[in-house]
Amino acid sequence: MKQKTIRYLLNITLFLCLAFYQTQIIPFLIDAGYNTFDRGIILACNALFAIVLQLLFSYLCDHNKTMKKYFIIAYGFFLLSGSICFFFTNSLFFFHLLTSSMCIGLVKVLTALIETWMLHADQENYGKYRALGAIGLCIGSPFIGYIIDTYSYKGMVITCVLTSVITLYLSFRCEDAKYEESKDFKQIFQLFKNKQYMYFVAIYFLIYVVGSADQYVVIDKLTQLETSKFLIGVKWSIQSLMEIPFFLFGNKIFKKYSVVHLLLFATFMYGIKFIAYAMSPSVIWIIATSTLQLVTLPIVAYTSKLIFDSIAPELKVSSQMVAMSLFIGGSAFVTPLISSFLHLYLDTDTILYIFASLCIFPLLLTFKKRNFKTK
Repeated sequence: MKQKTIRYLLNITLFLCLAFYQTQIIPFLIDAGYNTFDRGIILACNALFAIVLQLLFSYLCDHNKTMKKYFIIAYGFFLLSGSICFFFTNSLFFFHLLTSSMCIGLVKVLTALIETWMLHADQENYGKYRALGAIGLCIGSPFIGYIIDTYSYKGMVITCVLTSVITLYLSFRCEDAKYEESKDFKQIFQLFKNKQYMYFVAIYFLIYVVGSADQYVVIDKLTQLETSKFLIGVKWSIQSLMEIPFFLFGNKIFKKYSVVHLLLFATFMYGIKFIAYAMSPSVIWIIATSTLQLVTLPIVAYTSKLIFDSIAPELKVSSQMVAMSLFIGGSAFVTPLISSFLHLYLDTDTILYIFASLCIFPLLLTFKKRNFKTK
């Protein structure tokens, strides 16, 4: 089997498995009996684990000059912690806090690792690999919702374990990324002293604070409308499907438009998207609104790869994963706490309007960098 084929299949099966646990964590916590405040605490701890684990794995990869080894280790712990977490459906606060934090934290690690691995293994086809990952999410999200509705969460665990056999097999067959030299902690720590690097981290953090609300506040609105696990999966599936076109044609688009201008456009569309979520009167309208994923997350994700790779190209993994730990992990920590607090005083639609208005801050910061050029 050719390496390109192995990488294609690995992206599909990995994101298929990640979708099982990632898309159902909030419905699971609701079914287990946790209120909005308890869920906010658990999800915030998930984010803290994600930050620590991403920093750890980024250092290990760059220091020991291997992504493959630590990808496989991370996947093993993801499968173990996720299976244990979702197998016990009763309310066990500290148990679910620990196991879900390990599982969802490793989802972020694995996502960052596979994206960085593919970027440096075959940059020309990176968009295709990301598109296939989106297909995996597209298939896995409604499929696992159907499995849960039909066979319960234990059926989901069994399905994930069986599917993971293929993912691990492909991981062992895939060639590792090539490194020129090992990096120590001092070199990696220099990223925090790079003003331009941290400026863009702040921009993406603010964008993801808004974007993360799609996983929390919008799901809360869907559960209030008493939708099924399958339809929640359909929403995730459609959003994943909408990511594919940009990842396939991103290279051509970047030849016509600058990275920063595309980032400005995507940030503005995030505001429009959340206004539309707030105005949606039904599940169908929410699902229809999720098609705006086409012009939001894939653009934001793709531009971040190019920007951070341009700022610190000598740190293959760390430049990407440190940034992602801060803006993805940090936003995943902040957003559920903000939404949980706001839920004490405001209705869900008002909270969605507030998140839409937050887009003004990254828009202003990005506009100041409108002349930034990637390599």
